[in-house]
Amino acid sequence: MDEPSVRHEIAAAAQQVISAEPDMVCAWQDGEPGSWGFFAGKVVLASKSRLGRPLSEGERRLAWQTMWDLLVATRA
Repeated sequence: MDEPSVRHEIAAAAQQVISAEPDMVCAWQDGEPGSWGFFAGKVVLASKSRLGRPLSEGERRLAWQTMWDLLVATRA
């Protein structure tokens, strides 16, 4: 799978997680302990599921950054 496809799948996974967890989005916005870890784990699992394989270290970092950026955008 080429890099743009991987980026697309990771972005879709992150959006899927955010859409499925509105209460946790609020918890993250409120700075609740553990809320970031929850999202960090969920986006890796969702990305892995969408890609059908484990993520490389770089892909995990991309997934975390993508999730962070989407969460920050929910504050706007």
